[in-house]
Amino acid sequence: MKFNKVYLLGDGTLDNSKTAIEKKYVLSKILEKKGMEVVSLCKEGTCLVSLIKGIEKHGKKVVPLNMIQSDGSSSMRSCYGESELSFPSTTSSFSSFSSPSTTSSTPVSTYSVICVGGEDIKKKIPTLILGKDNFFSSLISKDYLAFYSKFVHDVVKKTPKTILISLYSPYSVKNFYQKYDSLIGELETRWMTMLCNFGKKYDIPVINLFKTFPKTHKRYFMDDNVHLSDLSMDMLAKMISHIMKNYHGYSIYYMDEQFHVKRY
Repeated sequence: MKFNKVYLLGDGTLDNSKTAIEKKYVLSKILEKKGMEVVSLCKEGTCLVSLIKGIEKHGKKVVPLNMIQSDGSSSMRSCYGESELSFPSTTSSFSSFSSPSTTSSTPVSTYSVICVGGEDIKKKIPTLILGKDNFFSSLISKDYLAFYSKFVHDVVKKTPKTILISLYSPYSVKNFYQKYDSLIGELETRWMTMLCNFGKKYDIPVINLFKTFPKTHKRYFMDDNVHLSDLSMDMLAKMISHIMKNYHGYSIYYMDEQFHVKRY
C-alpha cells in the first residue's frame, strides 16, 4: 500500500487531541483518513527548548529528532546531547504514536511539519512590564533564532520535505486580548519574517496561520478564544495535504474564507 508518512513536531496547534469537540477533527486523525501514516511528536504546552530536548508522550520521554529518518524508520542517534531513550528501533513498535494500518509498508514520501512558539511567547509576557522592545528582544533573541534555525536544519536533513507553520492570533474582539492588538500585529510581522527567512534558507514552505485565521472571526476559535476550532483544524489538515501533493519548496500558503488554498 502506498502512503505518505508525516511527523508532527510542536505544540498544541498540532496536538488538539484534548480540545477537539469531535474526535474526528483531531489533526492526526484527519491526516490518517487522508491515507497518511502520522507520527505525533507534538504536545500541548511544548516550547522550542522542550521540543529539542524531549517531550513526554504516553509516559515516556521522546526526543523528536531521534525519532525521525527520511525512510520512515526510527533513529536512536543522540541529538543535542540527549541519550538513554528506552525505545525499540522498529517503526512497528510506535503504534501508540502512528497509524497502525500502514506501518508494514514503505512510505512514498516522508514529511515533517513544525509548529512551535506559542508557549515561548507566554513565558515572555512578563517582560512587557519593561516595554515592547524588551519583550521582542528577549523573545526573538539571537540565541532563540540560532536554536530554532538549528532545529529546522536538523529536521530538514532527515526529511527534506518539511513544512513550517506560523503562530496565529487569539480571537480578540471585545475580550482580554483586544488590548494587545498593536502588539499582536507587530508580533505577526516579526514572526512571519523569521519563518520566511528559515523557509528561504532551507527552501521549505511556510503556512501563514495569522492570515488563514483572522483574529476577528469567531468561527475559527473555541469558546476559550485561544484554541483553534474543529473547522480550523480541518482547514489546517487540508493545507498540509495540499502542500504535500504539490511540494515546490519555499512559498507562503494560507487558506481563504472560501476554503481555497492560496500560495504567494
